Amino acid sequence: FHAIDNPIIDPISIRRAKSSSTPNNTKIPKSPSKLTPSKWVPFSKRDSEALEKAYQNNDIRAKVPVNEDHLFEVDVMQRTISPVYWEGPTYEVRRATWFMQADGWVPCEENIAEQIELGYYKHKPYKTVARSTVNEDAEEEKQLEISLSKQSVDKQWNLLGPYLGQYIVYTGENKAWLL
Repeated sequence: FHAIDNPIIDPISIRRAKSSSTPNNTKIPKSPSKLTPSKWVPFSKRDSEALEKAYQNNDIRAKVPVNEDHLFEVDVMQRTISPVYWEGPTYEVRRATWFMQADGWVPCEENIAEQIELGYYKHKPYKTVARSTVNEDAEEEKQLEISLSKQSVDKQWNLLGPYLGQYIVYTGENKAWLL
C-alpha cells in the first residue's frame, strides 16, 4: 500500500517557498509536516509480488518500478514511492500485513504489525475452533469486555515501543483487538 495524502517530501512546494522568499529572509523551508497518512492505495498484484520479492531478498539497494508504465519506483528500504522521470512528491509505503479500522481499513504501521504477527505465531489463533455465535464486531467486543473483566485473556500479547502498556487480544483466525 502507498499513501496518497501527506507527502514525506514535496520538492515543488519547497522550491516555490524558496523562490518566493525575499533576499533578507533566507530561511530554508521545511518539508511538509510528518502527518500520518489517512488515504492508502493498494499496489497491483504484480507490483505487490515484485515488492515482496525484493523485501524477502533483503536487497538494501532495491528500487522496484511500479504502476502500469513503471513511472514510479519504490525504495524498498526507505519504504517510499516517488516519480522516476519528473520531480514530484514522495509518499510513504507500508508492507500491509495487518489493518486497523479508521476511516475504512488502513494498513498498520510496520512496527505494530510486526508485534501483532509475533503474537499471532506464538498464540496460533488459527488453530482454535471457530465459535458458533454471531460473528458481529459489536457482539464480539461485548464478549471481550466481559471476559477481560472476569479474568486475564489467554491469547494476549503485550506490545513494546510506542505502544507500551497496550496489548493485542486474538479473538479469531484473522481478528485481533488493540487494547
